[in-house]
Amino acid sequence: MNKADEPRDWVDDLTKDLFLDLLDENQVLYFTYKNHDYLLEMYTDGMLIADPDPYYEAGGWPNHKECQYPLSFKAKTVAEFLRLPFLDGKTMFEQWDNIYFWNY
Repeated sequence: MNKADEPRDWVDDLTKDLFLDLLDENQVLYFTYKNHDYLLEMYTDGMLIADPDPYYEAGGWPNHKECQYPLSFKAKTVAEFLRLPFLDGKTMFEQWDNIYFWNY
């Protein structure tokens, strides 16, 4: 089953402005891109980019490297994160139409 087809509480109306507000408020965000689930959370060391299920199964601590996607913690600020090419070499906004946000 395609993860985008799974029964989830999908967020169909998330605007880029609201997304930026949520990032600025350090909210945890979940999305699916190309059948891979992502969790975004800002820490003092930078932006965690992780697969949420194994991340939470491992206790939800940001130092679990096995749960992290490449480029996790490379962005230290929201501005750096917005320029981070972690989705097939492109940024979040460049892939915006291919992302499905959801509530965990």
